[in-house]
Amino acid sequence: MNLKFRIEAAFVRTGLKIGNLFPWRMISDSGAFWGWTAFHIFRVRRTATLRNLRMAFGDRYSEEELQSLASRCFVNFGRTFMEYFALPAFHKRNIMQRIEYEGEEHMQAALAGGKGVLFLAAHFGNWEVAAIATSKLGVPLHTVVGDLANPVVDEVVNNLRESLGLIVDRRRMGLRAVLRALKQGHGIGIQADQEARWNGIPVPFFGMTSLTHPGTAWFSLKTGAPILQAYALRVGNGFRVVYEPPIWPNAEATDEEVLKLTALHTARLENLIRRYPDQWFWLHKRWKRAPRGEDGLPLRAGPLPSNSDTDE
Repeated sequence: MNLKFRIEAAFVRTGLKIGNLFPWRMISDSGAFWGWTAFHIFRVRRTATLRNLRMAFGDRYSEEELQSLASRCFVNFGRTFMEYFALPAFHKRNIMQRIEYEGEEHMQAALAGGKGVLFLAAHFGNWEVAAIATSKLGVPLHTVVGDLANPVVDEVVNNLRESLGLIVDRRRMGLRAVLRALKQGHGIGIQADQEARWNGIPVPFFGMTSLTHPGTAWFSLKTGAPILQAYALRVGNGFRVVYEPPIWPNAEATDEEVLKLTALHTARLENLIRRYPDQWFWLHKRWKRAPRGEDGLPLRAGPLPSNSDTDE
């Protein structure tokens, strides 16, 4: 193992040990500080974040408002990043007391279908808390993860997830693992909010064409499993874990239907982000590979599909 990997592994292990010693609020507030510092002092990804916000919202916000919104995005991500190191003491700190649920009936209805559930997640609020809180309701929840470049950090991270009740499935395990879990009536957590580096399909996102992973829609149409948007909204010193009404598939898994369903669940994501723009991960270059127009900006896209386009 090279020196870089050793340093990264030592940082993560030390962080998890330190996170076990201090109160959740203190760790979260330290993350807020580092997020603020990253934006205002070190200016990490500041330009990319502000560019994303300008493209997405146009003239809806003044420049001062955009700067404030971007700063709050960094603060939220800083909190989420540091809160990860507090997860080993999740039970000891009674973090569940900081969590309230909304829309649990939607999740139960989706599970009652017997086809499994595709939990549509995003880098929003605190996504690790959303997954853990869902598993605490007795849902066998699989998280589909890729291999990290650092094998030691990869093992540490996934061991932590498993210790908190999640089932970790590797992407290299292929389709069979996901299909088997759905057939058993389990939940699959999929983060579908980042740009697809390969095999992405173009759908509207904030009025621009974006390359999006088609896997969630394909699995839904292929198996009959509903898509259920789930997220942990940061509220005060705690979280509200929300389950939106499920999207029920009602067609064959053709390319056209996969495109329609991908556009629909992407529209759900956009609607969520518009309501709480400071809780999404705007640091990501969401339109990096999107087709461009003559002005160099991502191509404008057609209107978003309405929720009535599917049988809910």
